[in-house]
Amino acid sequence: MHPLSQKLQLFSVGVNNNCQLGHKNVDGYFHPMKILSDDLLSDLEKVECGRSHSLFKTKSGKIFALGRNCHGQCGVGNFETVEKPTRCLFMESNEQHHNTTNIRPLLNVHDIACGWFHSLILLNDLQTVLITGNSTFCKDQPVFQPLQIKKDNIKKYNLQQITHIKCGCHHPVIVYDNRFIYSLKLKTFDVDTIQLCKSTINEIQATEYGYVMVLKNGQFYVNNVHSILLQTKNNETTLVRDYSHQGVYQIRVSGVSSNLNFRLALENSQTKCFGKLLDQFTMQSNYEVYPCYYGFFFYDTKQRKLYAKGDSDDFILGLGRNTRNTADKKVLVPLINEYLENYPFMEILDIRPGCDFTILILREKESKEIDKMKSKMSNACWNSKLVDIQLITSVIDNHGTL
Repeated sequence: MHPLSQKLQLFSVGVNNNCQLGHKNVDGYFHPMKILSDDLLSDLEKVECGRSHSLFKTKSGKIFALGRNCHGQCGVGNFETVEKPTRCLFMESNEQHHNTTNIRPLLNVHDIACGWFHSLILLNDLQTVLITGNSTFCKDQPVFQPLQIKKDNIKKYNLQQITHIKCGCHHPVIVYDNRFIYSLKLKTFDVDTIQLCKSTINEIQATEYGYVMVLKNGQFYVNNVHSILLQTKNNETTLVRDYSHQGVYQIRVSGVSSNLNFRLALENSQTKCFGKLLDQFTMQSNYEVYPCYYGFFFYDTKQRKLYAKGDSDDFILGLGRNTRNTADKKVLVPLINEYLENYPFMEILDIRPGCDFTILILREKESKEIDKMKSKMSNACWNSKLVDIQLITSVIDNHGTL
């Protein structure tokens, strides 16, 4: 996610059974998250969403949580719903939960990630990973505690530092030195769970049951991604595309589902989409595409228009309660487009998907244009247009049906 500037607006939509929206509107439209203070917004650097909870990381290294907390996924020291942004807590060693003598607020945080009922944090030392909540590696843990990584593995592979942390539905993914992947689908850090990539990792993201990654050599791998397009076996990492020397980057994934997209530098300007909810089609390259649990958002950067497409059972597309299924066409997102029209200096920066809610981040256009300029300079070596390739996978609902 881009570093955030001081002048931000955060909107949210979805259900609000656990105060995850930061406002009281449940009409199915995006509304401002008024519960976020000006001080928090001015210092905000990153937002991550789980099933029904969020983490907010500040530039000063503090972490705040909001929303559902039935398994301790917010890491605030209890299992009660977090109704307003609250500082996350850290226990230095894996002691019993009733011992609170060693619990203190989190500081010096480098990165954050959220899963279905768990959250993950990487400290600034790039050696310490903390986890809270309920996952394959912890059970109803109300404060962040260290993950115990076997020293034998660190010594055997000469691991230096942690370069990525990600969360799927119930499993953390940790990467050392852009090469070694721990995918914690079982409560173990044994050698069998570690994989050495043939090339260093350019980018990696966790999906619902596995992960996807692009290597520096341009090869695109998926692990345990359920798809009608990507025929992969459980727990296997499979090379599905080879985009050598074509500049694959910027993977966007809904970690609580397997919907994903990534950008690719090509000489033409076509955008291909595949999947069950969305048939194959071609789009112009000026669209930014953001996956969510039931579908996708499409932001036309030239016209400054936001569209949504998919199934909005939990009203997470911002189309209102009277609009449920838009799988056959993309539809304008009403209140956000009205806001963009009324405030021409604001632009959509990012859209963060949960399961039953979505957070949309806007900031002043000038700040985003500066970031684009920096990005353009850093990617000038491709000397080609940027194209979105969408790999859209099947979404399984709460009843286990497609």
